[in-house]
Amino acid sequence: MEQGTLIGTILAWFMLLFAMTFDFATFSVKAGNVVYFWDVPSLMIVFGGTIASTFISHPMGDAKGFMGYIGQSWKKSPVQLVETLTLIVDVSKIARKNILAIEDALPSIENLFLRGGLRLVVDRADREAIVDMMAHEVKYTMAGKDNEIAVIGTMASLCPAWGMLGTLVGLVLLLQNLDDPSAIGPAMAVALITTFYGSLFANTIFA
Repeated sequence: MEQGTLIGTILAWFMLLFAMTFDFATFSVKAGNVVYFWDVPSLMIVFGGTIASTFISHPMGDAKGFMGYIGQSWKKSPVQLVETLTLIVDVSKIARKNILAIEDALPSIENLFLRGGLRLVVDRADREAIVDMMAHEVKYTMAGKDNEIAVIGTMASLCPAWGMLGTLVGLVLLLQNLDDPSAIGPAMAVALITTFYGSLFANTIFA
C-alpha cells in the first residue's frame, strides 16, 4: 500500500472529524455531531452528479473504471527502481557468460516490461526492433495512464461544481418554502452540505 496516500487520507479525515466533534469550550468529544453532516439528497447531488458528468466528458471505456483508478492510488508501485536496477545488473552478468542463460531467469522476473524485453533478447531479435517494440509498449502504457489521470482529474474538478449546484438547489427550495418553517431546515442542509461534500470528495477521494 502506498504510504503517502494512506497517511494523507488518515490525517485529512482525522483532522476533519476532530473539528466536527471536539468541543473546545468543554474539552469534550461530541460524536453525535457527525450526524449533522450526513444528508442523502446532498450526497446524491454531488456524487451522482459527478459520476454522470464524468461519463459525459469521457468515453465509456475510460470513465467506467474510475473506482479502479482510485484503488490503484492505494497500491504500492509495482516498479521499485533500486530492485529493478539491481536485477538488470545481475542479468547483464549472466548475459556476458551465456546470453541464452537469461531464459532460465525469466520466470522469476516480476516486471512484465523487463521480462518482455529480455525475452526478445533471448530470441535474438534485432536491436532496433527491440528498442522500437519496448518504446511502443511504453507509449501505449503511458497513454492508458494519461486517460486514467484525466478521468480522476475531471472528477476532482467537477465535485466542487456539483457542490455549488446543490447549494443553489437548496437555496431555491429554501426560498420557495419560507412560509413553512419545517421545510427550511432540510433545504438549508442541502444548501450547505452539498458544498461540504464537493470539497471533501475533491480533496480526499479524487485528490
